[in-house]
Amino acid sequence: MSRADHHLTHAALQLKDLMKQISEQYFAAANVLREIREMGSAGSIESLLASRAAMSPRDLQTLGFLTYFMDEIPDVLSEATISPAALTILSQAPEEMQEQALNVLKRNKRLDAYDLEQIAQRMTQDSETEWERSEEARSRYFKSLMADRLSHLEAMTGDLQARLDRFVLRYCPHPEDEGAVLHPKSDGYSEAFDSIVELACRILPLIDCLFGELPPDGGSSESTNLANAALAVRRLADGAFAHNGGFGFDPIPIPVWSTELRDALDFLVPGVAPEPVSIKPTRRLRVLELFAGAGGTAIGLMSAGFEHTALIEKSPIRAQTLKRNWPTWNVINEDIADISDISLQKCVGIDLLSAGLPFPPGEASRPEDDMIPQVLRALEVAQPHSVMIQFDLGQRQSGGEKALAAVLTEVEDAGYRVSEFALDTINFGIPHSREHGFIVGIRNDIAGVLPDPRMVTPFVRDVVKALRSSIAPHETLGEHSRTIPLGTVQRTYDMWARNWAGEHRGKMLPSIFRGTDNRPDRMQPWLDAGFNLSDIREPPKVGDDDLRNADFKPFITFEVLAAAQGFPPGWKFLAKETGIIDMIADALPPVMAKVVALSIRAVLSGEAVDLDQAVVDPIIKLSRIGLGEFRPRLNGPRRRWPGDRDTPSAWIHDQATRVILGAKLSDVEPNHKKRGAIRKEIPRVYEKWAYLMELEREEREESAEANQW
Repeated sequence: MSRADHHLTHAALQLKDLMKQISEQYFAAANVLREIREMGSAGSIESLLASRAAMSPRDLQTLGFLTYFMDEIPDVLSEATISPAALTILSQAPEEMQEQALNVLKRNKRLDAYDLEQIAQRMTQDSETEWERSEEARSRYFKSLMADRLSHLEAMTGDLQARLDRFVLRYCPHPEDEGAVLHPKSDGYSEAFDSIVELACRILPLIDCLFGELPPDGGSSESTNLANAALAVRRLADGAFAHNGGFGFDPIPIPVWSTELRDALDFLVPGVAPEPVSIKPTRRLRVLELFAGAGGTAIGLMSAGFEHTALIEKSPIRAQTLKRNWPTWNVINEDIADISDISLQKCVGIDLLSAGLPFPPGEASRPEDDMIPQVLRALEVAQPHSVMIQFDLGQRQSGGEKALAAVLTEVEDAGYRVSEFALDTINFGIPHSREHGFIVGIRNDIAGVLPDPRMVTPFVRDVVKALRSSIAPHETLGEHSRTIPLGTVQRTYDMWARNWAGEHRGKMLPSIFRGTDNRPDRMQPWLDAGFNLSDIREPPKVGDDDLRNADFKPFITFEVLAAAQGFPPGWKFLAKETGIIDMIADALPPVMAKVVALSIRAVLSGEAVDLDQAVVDPIIKLSRIGLGEFRPRLNGPRRRWPGDRDTPSAWIHDQATRVILGAKLSDVEPNHKKRGAIRKEIPRVYEKWAYLMELEREEREESAEANQW
């Protein structure tokens, strides 16, 4: 690490410590205020403190409120950091907001003014009544209709302007030609003139419909420009231009070389910028995953309720591995650098862009392997609601604080508020320690506070708890073990398994290696943890002679390595030996991806998440591996029947079905006044079909699971 990077890191840590000290001093001051208030009346105390301690009533209110936190969560405050600005805001906030802030402080062990801003925005969104949401939807609908008509008007006016330009270029004399006149009898003149009149006649009713009758002078520059544009269209529709009035607003004398009419149309041609709208995501959130590898991140994202729009992986064998394990995934075997912006634009509006990098940003990354620019390009083009960039810190130091800060700045400049943190696998039930760095960005128009994954209660599992079933799959467990006769090969197997577990309880694996490096210094830690690294073989079987030696160390297996990285049993890796090891070593443990993705989901959807429970829950249904689509039930029972609300007549339903199946609407319903009800019913029919197919799929899945057990 360079001297500048070292200084930056030291300064950041120093600032963090100072902010913690400030919080601690605030707590100490609140304790003093509590003691003083017990000594006299509130009025005398405030007067005394105003003169002796230079404290205003607002300061006293802030410190007094802090005592509420001290009473509610005394065990958290020793680790917590609260910014002074947050305390000031919170002391005057509504009680509901104070309670939500308290929950955030419990979870994240920190609270700042920006967190409170996000809580307030979320409360505003969630407090809307059904009537308010209905009115907002109605307003959006009318605005969308207006936007569609405006867009149509702009396109037609642009075409009119282009026709007028071509007409002037071909049939009008050059301004420097003195005495030159128009020649209406020139070839094509009448046709070009009539085409302008015809198009202007079609535009004029649209202007009248959108804007009504406009006064000549609207009182503002915008209204004047609109009135002039409408007047220019009316002149063109009346044919009062060119040889019949020129191209200016004043027809006398005929200003042949004026551009007033043409320029007036400019006001109708530029597009109207849409108002920013915060989109609340649907139940099934969509994710585009870059550098998908062998599926570690993908499994976690899927377990958190994200649906993959695509998984991009340039390694053919890793892409095949993804497709083999989950056939319905849209796996794209390409280098992201070769995927065009046009293709990425198809993902505009997705909920999450996920990218897993083999190393952190900075000096450690070789120029030819620097994937950050491609991630930032995809972020800029797709503009997802959120982004998750993950990188393996491993046993290495960061490539440079400045490089990391530059990436954070670029994500922020793209319109996201950013959180950066590191998680250790050992706290997520993985039997080894390895740090993974994360950069999470939430788009600025989506309100909410990210639950901090670092605050998850550590779930530690040693090699025995995590890997015993993989290394001793034939062990007799529970009371049945007592019924196994002495001297049998099964009893020998069970005794070896129990001895192995007893000797290695509490042990952890070293970091998962890449390749087949069998150096002595690498093998010893694995032997200490209970495994022989000299070869990769199947786990011991009942009857193996080696098991007569109670100290026998089993050889490492691919299943053990995969389980040690958190992959579910049954996940297939399509590669040779070293390739499989590299796939496993490079992967992000699925449970870590799941927890971070659930944190992101909490902000996008407003759902409450229990990250502690997510760590201990099974990552995925084992019965679904290799069978395709996976739909987690995160929100309770099955979907509602879509026909519950204002069901139309069976006749209209049948008519809509016929149209969906290919019949013309005009043939199905000759009366055009009755077609609106059919058009309205068509999406409901689609929704009903989707519901029935989902219901059937869930019943098949439940039946298959019941048969398996």
